[in-house]
Amino acid sequence: MPQSVQRALRTAVQRFETSQIETPRLDAEMLLADLLGVDRLKLRTHSDAELTVEQEAAFGLRVDRRAAREPVAHILGYRDFHRYRFRVTPAVLIPRPETEHIVDYIVDELRPARGSRILDLCTGSGCIGLTLLKELERAGRRCHVTLTDLSEAALDVARENLTLIAPELIDQCALYCGDLDDALPESERANSYAVIVSNPPYIAPGEAGDLAPEVRDHEPALALFHADPPALYRRIFAAARALLTPNGTLVLELGPRWGAELLAEASSMFTRAELRRDYAGIDRMLIAGGPRSS
Repeated sequence: MPQSVQRALRTAVQRFETSQIETPRLDAEMLLADLLGVDRLKLRTHSDAELTVEQEAAFGLRVDRRAAREPVAHILGYRDFHRYRFRVTPAVLIPRPETEHIVDYIVDELRPARGSRILDLCTGSGCIGLTLLKELERAGRRCHVTLTDLSEAALDVARENLTLIAPELIDQCALYCGDLDDALPESERANSYAVIVSNPPYIAPGEAGDLAPEVRDHEPALALFHADPPALYRRIFAAARALLTPNGTLVLELGPRWGAELLAEASSMFTRAELRRDYAGIDRMLIAGGPRSS
């Protein structure tokens, strides 16, 4: 007997609730809407529509994967960030809403001048750097963006996202594989950057048990964990002092655990430094500028 959309969703929600998934209804709707090629509103207004045998089987497989705590973004193969849809694989960190705060700050408050150069360290999917590339173009302030990552697999995803999201701006973007600024060739290091941005791994390995299974078991450890997060930030501070223009700005995402310590260090290395909260009211962004001489 054919199964209706409503019944399929109800069954999926029950499975997800049993699996202690935080947003069972949302996840079920996202998985089925994507499978059927419709938006969630149409899914709700056509809840009596019947699924084909093939659709029911395909949805069942998706439900099984999600019930096993695989992230929705991995099942779909994408995650929406800002106004763009980014390709996502297990090689990259899944873009998160709180990271959009960094993009909004740079575009709306920092407002890099046309022709500015921007460096995105630990780029992953490219969600920060490529969104800046697009948003600054939309604002009439075309910039050049350089993306680096230690993982070649992550850079492959970023390259794919560049061709999907900003094919008209490929000449305005460079990608390099390597450890932070060490990835940059001499030709890039000779250029000064108006903005350096990064969302580096800032979780200590001992905190892994505090993470949800979706994060701990499915997202890349290289993008999540660092044995000494403050030491990694100090490396970024040092790189920024060498690579920023005199009035350039460093913008970092961080975990609230490190906010006070890193603000104190940044204040000793830059003429201005501050913490900003994300949309949930959590210290999430460190802004520093005006590199002090060594």
